[in-house]
Amino acid sequence: MIDKIVVTYSPYPEKLPPFEEWVINGLLDGGIDKLLEDITKSSEDIFPQNLFVELSELIPKVTIYDDVLLFKNTLGNPQKAFELLSQNLETADLLFHSGIRISKNLANAQIKPEDFEGYIREFDTLIHKHFLHKTHFSSQYFDYTDKRPSSKFLSACQIPVPNTYSVDEALQLNNFPVVLKIDVSSCGEHVYLIQSKEVLEKFFYLEKKGLSGPSYSFVPEKKDCMVQEYIESPSDYNTHYGIFTLGDGTIVGAALFVSNDKKGQNVWEMERQDAIEFDGKIKVLDLLYRVRESPFFIDSPLIQSNTSRGGRQIPLYPLTKDSIPISKEDKLILEQHGINPNNITLPKELEYLSKKAAIELQKNGVIYGRSDWMQDRKDKFNFLEINDNPGIQLFNTLFFQGKLKEELTKSAAKKLAYAIQRYEKN
Repeated sequence: MIDKIVVTYSPYPEKLPPFEEWVINGLLDGGIDKLLEDITKSSEDIFPQNLFVELSELIPKVTIYDDVLLFKNTLGNPQKAFELLSQNLETADLLFHSGIRISKNLANAQIKPEDFEGYIREFDTLIHKHFLHKTHFSSQYFDYTDKRPSSKFLSACQIPVPNTYSVDEALQLNNFPVVLKIDVSSCGEHVYLIQSKEVLEKFFYLEKKGLSGPSYSFVPEKKDCMVQEYIESPSDYNTHYGIFTLGDGTIVGAALFVSNDKKGQNVWEMERQDAIEFDGKIKVLDLLYRVRESPFFIDSPLIQSNTSRGGRQIPLYPLTKDSIPISKEDKLILEQHGINPNNITLPKELEYLSKKAAIELQKNGVIYGRSDWMQDRKDKFNFLEINDNPGIQLFNTLFFQGKLKEELTKSAAKKLAYAIQRYEKN
């Protein structure tokens, strides 16, 4: 059971009230003021706000530090800030630290970036060095949860992962088809089924000509990409499992994610005018690779099964009276995955692997997250990635019949807060 949580950043960067109105003695201690609860809104982007509000109702001591004041009160000295926090950090059961959110808060407080960049880096390093094992940790300087480092780490822990290569290694091996991915999580965007060496080379032609990087939005660079073997799922649809876990190995919820269309029925393509008008501006990647008239057109079948890409979720665990009903087609898909649709349980091997992965990932700063897994036609499971800031639609699927909209963020946060309250301490 968790008794004390410390948060090293204010989770309210967008509408941060003047500090002096709500900070006492430089620190906000002993819970979250109702004033802050009033500014929360129903959006996945502000899920942490709702989570900390719910945790403060359940756990005796939730301490949130205003990083803007902490920065000012220590004259931008991370060592002093760390020392000021150290007693609370030592006695905390769990710690939530996000250098990225601290950066946003300082920027929103109109503190110059050159005044806090070194502060953030060193503060991240100190938390990482001393408390990573009990921290939900997010940093631009430590990238454990990106696809490549998390796969490498778990592979060393005997968790099966797809064979993974750099772009140059894949070109040399010439073993196609493969899946090309951008290294960071992207809600299923920038994932491509590559059928040949020529197509893979086409992706990076512009980089070869010096036309990629920050000035050329959506044009990929080799260093930001990874290539994995293509694993074909057992059913007629593209699928993957999403398992929401805690770092103590608790499975909070699980579902099978299913693509909207059957395999091969949809190609990654846009009409030229749609590409130009998409989001009201020209998106370079859409024009180059998705328009059939383009010399860079990639004739690639869609393989994503994310809900953000039009997919759906079949509830697996826990099944409740409030889970989304399972259709006849869903039952057929479950059967193709070796799951009895009349007695639905999470496959034992997947349950074991997802728990083991969660416990190992806790060592790298993941207190909660959704791990994604592929099942192949021989019923082998492979880890794909960990989402340490996951979407919350899974809670809607499992607990709210898929009907919640505006209320989902708060309701999902309450479910997760109850699970975190029962977190088993090391």
